[in-house]
Amino acid sequence: MAKKRGEIALQEEIVDEDSWNALRIKQGLMVVDVYQEWCGPCSAVVGLFKRLKTELNDDLLHFAVARADTVESFELYRGKCEPYFLFFGGGCLVAAVKGVNPPQLEECILSKLKQEHDVISGEAERVEIRDPMVIAKELKEAEIKQRKEEEEEIEQELTLAVLKPDVVQSGVAEQIIGELEEKGIEILESQEHLFTAEEAEIFYENVKDQPYFQDLVGFMTSGPSKIIVCALKGKQGIISELRGLIGPSIFEKDSEEMNETIRAKYGTGIIQNAIHASSSKEEAARELAFFYPGYEPPVITVKRTQPVSKEHEETVHATGKHEIERTVAVLRPQAYELYKDEIVKQIKNAGFTIALEKAIQLTKEQVEEYYKEHMGQPYFGELTTVMSSGPCLALLLAREDAVAKWREMLGPASVNEAKATAPESLRAQFTMTSGKNKEINLLHGSANEHEVEKDINVFFPVEKTVAAIKPDAYANRDEIIERIESAGFHVAARKETTLTKDIARKLYENCSGQPFYNDLVNHMVSGQTLFMILTRSNAISGWRQLMGPTDPNKASDESSESIRAIYGRDILRNAVHGSSNKDEVQRIQNLLFSGIEASEENQTMSSRSSRRDSINEEMDTDKDHLYEVKEEQEAEPARSQENEETKGGVHKTQDT
Repeated sequence: MAKKRGEIALQEEIVDEDSWNALRIKQGLMVVDVYQEWCGPCSAVVGLFKRLKTELNDDLLHFAVARADTVESFELYRGKCEPYFLFFGGGCLVAAVKGVNPPQLEECILSKLKQEHDVISGEAERVEIRDPMVIAKELKEAEIKQRKEEEEEIEQELTLAVLKPDVVQSGVAEQIIGELEEKGIEILESQEHLFTAEEAEIFYENVKDQPYFQDLVGFMTSGPSKIIVCALKGKQGIISELRGLIGPSIFEKDSEEMNETIRAKYGTGIIQNAIHASSSKEEAARELAFFYPGYEPPVITVKRTQPVSKEHEETVHATGKHEIERTVAVLRPQAYELYKDEIVKQIKNAGFTIALEKAIQLTKEQVEEYYKEHMGQPYFGELTTVMSSGPCLALLLAREDAVAKWREMLGPASVNEAKATAPESLRAQFTMTSGKNKEINLLHGSANEHEVEKDINVFFPVEKTVAAIKPDAYANRDEIIERIESAGFHVAARKETTLTKDIARKLYENCSGQPFYNDLVNHMVSGQTLFMILTRSNAISGWRQLMGPTDPNKASDESSESIRAIYGRDILRNAVHGSSNKDEVQRIQNLLFSGIEASEENQTMSSRSSRRDSINEEMDTDKDHLYEVKEEQEAEPARSQENEETKGGVHKTQDT
C-alpha cells in the first residue's frame, strides 16, 4: 500500500526477509508496525511517532513497517486485523503492544528506549521476551491436543420410529418427518412397510396382555406404515429427545402442556396415535434388529464423561483433589488506573489463571472495616484514604502455590525496601506518581489461606442466579449439571417442568418485540425444561461465561469448552438460559420457584459468614465481570482503533 512521503521518511519499509535482517541489527530501539498488505500500516499512530522523533531527537530510536504477507519472520501475524507493534533492541524482541493505544505505546517507547541506552552504556542487561504469537500458537496447539485427549469415538445412539397407517394414509407422514428434522433429528433410514399380523404381534409383544392388543394388531395391518431410523446430529440422547417430542401414549387434547406434541396434534386415540417410538435402549436395539438386522450405527466423536475438562477441573471453585491454590490480588486505585494492563500481563506470564475480576469502589468505612487489624498504626489513615480514593480491582488468581508465588511477586510491603532489596518486584516497579502517600504500596495480596477465604468473602461474595436447561438439551441434563458443579456452582434448588405458553411468554417478556419471539416460546413449550437456582461467587457472570455466547457457532470459535459450544445447535436451540442481572434473577425465581422449592437455596445463602455482611450490602450492587482467561483468537474488524475496556462494566444482553 502506497504511503505518504512523510511516512516513508519516518518509517523504514520491511518487505522481505533480507530487508528485515538488514534492519534488525541496527543499534538502538526499533519499533515495528506489523501490517497486512490488504489494509496497510496503521496511520493512527504516525502523528505520535513523528512527535516523539522530533521531541526526543534520539538517533537510537527507529520506526519501521513490516508487511507480514511477505516477511517470513512475521508469518504468525498474517491474517490479523488488529495492529501489532513489536519492539526490538539489538535484534531481540523486548516488548510487544497489541492494538492502537497511544498512551501505552508512548510509555513503552520511552521505557524501552531508556533501557537500550542503559544496555549500550553497560548499566543494564537486555531482557528478551517471547513472541506473543508463538505463545498463542503453543496455547492453541495445547488446547487442540487436550481436546483430542478429552474426546472419544463411540457408536451413536439410535432409535426407531413407526409412523402409523393413519398418518401415512392421510398424507401427513412427511409433514411429521419435517417437524422432526426441524427439531434437529436426523433421519438415517426410511422405508414403507405393510405389517403382517404375525409381524405386528411380534413387534408389539410387550403389550400383548393389554385389552386393546388385537385392535392394535388389526390397525397396524390395515395399511402401510413408514419406518424411520432416527439420531441426533453428532450427539447422544435421541431416545429421550424423541419421546419428549411425540408425547405420552394417552393424552388429553385440552392439556395445554401437551398440545404441541406430535400425538396431540395428529393422533385420535390410544391406538391411532400417529407414531410409535422406542422407549429404551434395549427396546430400540430390538426394534432396529426387527427391521434392519445387522445395521451398524455411525461412529461419532463426543466429549469423554470424565474428566469434564482440564479447565473445569482446575477452576478455583472446584472441590476436586489437585494442587491448584487460589489467592486474591487487589490493585489499589492508582495501580488500577495507571498500570492495570502491565500488571495483568506479568500475572499471566507468571502462570496464574485470572479466574475472576471485579472492579469495586469502596467507601472509607468499608476500608476501615477491612483493615481494622491495622487500626492504630501510623499509616492507617493514609492507607484508608488511598484505598477509598477510587475504584480498586480485585482478581481471583489460581495456580500451584498461588499464595506464596503472589507474595513473592509483590515484594516487601515498604516501597523503599522493595526498591532497595527487590527492584523486580511489583511493589518496586509500580508506585505512586504523586501525592503525600508515596510510601503506600499499590498492590495487596492475601497472606495465607485464612486471608484468602476472608478476601474471597469480601470481594467475591456468594451470589445466586437462575439457570435453565432447555428442551433441546434436556436429554443431556446430567452431563450439563456435572459441568455446572465442576465449575464450583451449588445447585440450591431445582424444578423440572414442561412450560405452558403463558409462563414461557412471561419468562421471555423482554423479547416480546423480537421477530423470533413466537418461535422461542414454541420451542420452550415443546418439552421438559430443568430450572435451577445456582449459588457461587459471582454466580450471574460466572454462569453466563460457562454458557458461552448465544450463538453456538460463535461459542465454538470463542469458547470451545462452553456448554453452548458443546450442546447447542443454533441460536434458538442453544441448550441453556441464564439471568442477566439480579433483578432478572429475582423475577424468574418469583415466577418459577415457590418458597418451599427455594428453601434449600435460602438456607444456603443465610448460612454464609456474617462477618462480611456490613461490607457486602453495598458491594453487592457493584458491577462485575469475568476476566477472559485466553487471548481472543479473532481480532476486531476495525483496525484503526481499539475498543477501550470499560472498568467494572457489565454488558447486559437479553439471552434466548
